[in-house]
Amino acid sequence: MQISVIIPNNNTLPLLHRMIQSIPDRAEVQIIVVDNSPQPLAADDIIGNRTNVEVYYSDPARGAGGARNEGLKHVRGRWILCADADDFYTPEAFDIINSDLDSDCDVIYYGWTSCYSDTLEPADRNYVVRQYIQASLKGDDTRLRYHWDSPCGKLVSAELVRQHNIQFEECPTGNDMGFAVRVGTYAHRVKAVDKAVYCATISSSSIIHTQSKRNAESRFKATVRLNNFLKSQGLRQYRHSVMRQWLQSWHHGPMFALKLLFHSWRQGNPITIGSSRWLKTLRMLRREKPKV
Repeated sequence: MQISVIIPNNNTLPLLHRMIQSIPDRAEVQIIVVDNSPQPLAADDIIGNRTNVEVYYSDPARGAGGARNEGLKHVRGRWILCADADDFYTPEAFDIINSDLDSDCDVIYYGWTSCYSDTLEPADRNYVVRQYIQASLKGDDTRLRYHWDSPCGKLVSAELVRQHNIQFEECPTGNDMGFAVRVGTYAHRVKAVDKAVYCATISSSSIIHTQSKRNAESRFKATVRLNNFLKSQGLRQYRHSVMRQWLQSWHHGPMFALKLLFHSWRQGNPITIGSSRWLKTLRMLRREKPKV
């Protein structure tokens, strides 16, 4: 067994099938689907005629993070890939990945493409990833390690995850940030590959577009916890800005925004973290972001 692909699923069977079909049906590739739907899906409906799909179940209350943690228990591959059920791998993805299976790196970071899930028209969720990959190829892998806060599109050593007991947080949103950054922090050797293996989709139902108060609070607090971890590792200069999230929180009322501000302050997480990078980032985005 070479690769274990972990996919949490919540009531998205057609999209889940699209994701599964983008992964080769080979014995050396283990596909771990963890269903955390309120109404659990039948394993046979998920597996279909595939020979390398395993189905497990997780309490919906544990969220996607709990489903991913359940998946980690069943990993048998040397390498781990994480994927979301509504995304998919590119046609050439596993040819690219296979060439790195003998690597002595702990994490290999690949490029993304992006599209709208229903029309497959190009989208821009891959823009920041492209910037991180390019920076690494120029000799700066800090953004790969400490700021790419999604686990998708990364080939991660299963031994690294076991050695450091790296887990996902079980919270409504932001569950994968701590996992992604811990992987980058603990890795001794990393590598960036400027080839797209993963297609990140955009849809109106995606959790990243669900701006509820619950989700806003969960992501904000997950970012604060992530910053506390980076600080504990002597990496305070790489802490993530919470200013944008805090400004967005005002849509839910001033009392809610003040609650988050107090939480951040109490955790030793100034609201101005990353302010020296704000203007530079804004200028870069305005100058380079492609029109879609």
